[in-house]
Amino acid sequence: MLKKRISFLFTLLLLVSWIVIFIFVSPQQLIDIIGLHNGYILLFAIAVTGGFTAVSSTSYFIAVATLAEGGLHPIMLGIVGGIGLTLGDMYFYYLGRQGRRALAPRIQEKVSKFTDFLHKFPNYFIPFILYLVAGFTFVPNDILTAGLAFAKIPFRYVFLPILLGNITLTSLVAYGALYSFALLG
Repeated sequence: MLKKRISFLFTLLLLVSWIVIFIFVSPQQLIDIIGLHNGYILLFAIAVTGGFTAVSSTSYFIAVATLAEGGLHPIMLGIVGGIGLTLGDMYFYYLGRQGRRALAPRIQEKVSKFTDFLHKFPNYFIPFILYLVAGFTFVPNDILTAGLAFAKIPFRYVFLPILLGNITLTSLVAYGALYSFALLG
């Protein structure tokens, strides 16, 4: 039990450290430091940590736009960024699975009601809705995945739709930025 708590606290500390770094260092500063040729690596690093707060998720989409305008391929940005975002989202899924036990009884009761509500729908419904939310909205997936983990929705229903949705959204943002910059001049 102590080993799990130490592991959880260490992971949480690492997460907070990355958030602090990305709050104070802009994507443009990072691009200047590592160079445009390493842009995919940069995007992956930002993506893994970029969805944790509204400030850093904004930085993520700014980085996608900057890299697309800088000449990196939008589909490759989508794939690399989508995989990175999904890893970050799955971290929150893990936290949700582990944190469920730490919930207050009152909250556990509400989570149980939410679980019962979700299980009324057919098995294909949750992955379909997850793809739509992840792929076409800017709703933070970390909250969504943690909530689904609290509700004991199996990993197999969460992973692929979130991955495909993240790839879709990142590719759309990259193409949107590329064509917006072209139209503006």
